[in-house]
Order: sequence, then structure tokens, then C-alpha cells
Amino acid sequence: MKCYALLAASLALAAASPTGVKFVDDDGNVEFITFGNGVLTVPQHCRDNTCNTLTAYAKAQTTFAQAQASENAALRGLITSLRTDLVALSKKHGDDIAVVSGTPRAPSPPPAATTATRTRCARCTSRSRSTASSST
Repeated sequence: MKCYALLAASLALAAASPTGVKFVDDDGNVEFITFGNGVLTVPQHCRDNTCNTLTAYAKAQTTFAQAQASENAALRGLITSLRTDLVALSKKHGDDIAVVSGTPRAPSPPPAATTATRTRCARCTSRSRSTASSST
């Protein structure tokens, strides 16, 4: 009877522990393929649900990268537009200062067969008259 009890106890212990296969290479590295509680574990391989999660994550990353690339292209377009506007405003500002101060900003090409005259603001005209009268 003791034999049967001992045999039953060892069978119960063996059935409760996970089963597996042990692999040892020539360098002494050890790996196990195990099966326990309905789960097969193979080293260096992912489970189906883990692989599905990683695939979904990779798709989400791709979608995000595409959206980011589109946004970056739109921002580059806006930056180019702002640079163009800045150059135009800078030129206009310089031209406005030249008109107010009465000095040409930069040598410009001769007018093309027009007889346009330059007008001065009242402040500049009065200043030039006062300077001329004080120097005499």
C-alpha cells in the first residue's frame, strides 16, 4: 500500500510541474521549451497575442509617421510663405524710410520714359526750408 501511495504522490507531483524540453549547445548555453498551464513557451518566439499587439503598434506608428510627414510639409510651406512676406515687408519698409528721409535707399535703374516727380511730405519740406534759411 505504501508503494501505491508513493507512486501516486510522485505521479501527482510530475503532473503538476510543467513539462518541457531542454537544449544545451556546445558552449554550455541552455534553453527550454516548456508547456505549463496550457501555455507553450518557446524562447526567441512571441505568442500570437503579443505578435498581434506588435503588428497593431507598427501600423499605428506608420499612420502617425505619415500624418507627421504631411504636417511637416504644410509647415514648410508656411515657413516659405513667411520668408517671402518678410523679404517683401523689409523692402517696403526700406523704401518707406527712404521716402521719409529723402535719401534714396539704393541706386535704382533709370525710369523708363516717364516724367514722374517725387513728392515730399510737409515735414520734410519744412525742414529743408528751415535748414536752407538758417545757413544763409
